[in-house]
Amino acid sequence: MPTTPGSNDIVGSNDGEPDVAIDPHPKLGMVAAVTSGLPTGPAPLLTRTSWKHMPALDLYQAPVTDRPEDDNLAAAARATARLQRGRYTAAVQPDLAAALARSSATAAHPQHP
Repeated sequence: MPTTPGSNDIVGSNDGEPDVAIDPHPKLGMVAAVTSGLPTGPAPLLTRTSWKHMPALDLYQAPVTDRPEDDNLAAAARATARLQRGRYTAAVQPDLAAALARSSATAAHPQHP
């Protein structure tokens, strides 16, 4: 009897490697690398939020803005949340993870003057 994937099933890989790695690039800003060979790729989740595919590098670049540092963190946070909601695993470097956590905490509890 065929089975239907449940809501808790992971869509991406189960080999212990992340489906997407998000990291700052010295020239391109925030970029994401997608694991190849996934049954269903997470790329549409990135492109729907304006991440641009760079085929020559096989990377996705976060939207370029006038405030790259703040906006890169926001883009990484949105992408990570969207990927997790899509049941993909996303990895970031520890320094970036700490910055994302601080950014999320500030957004959740803004300081009033």
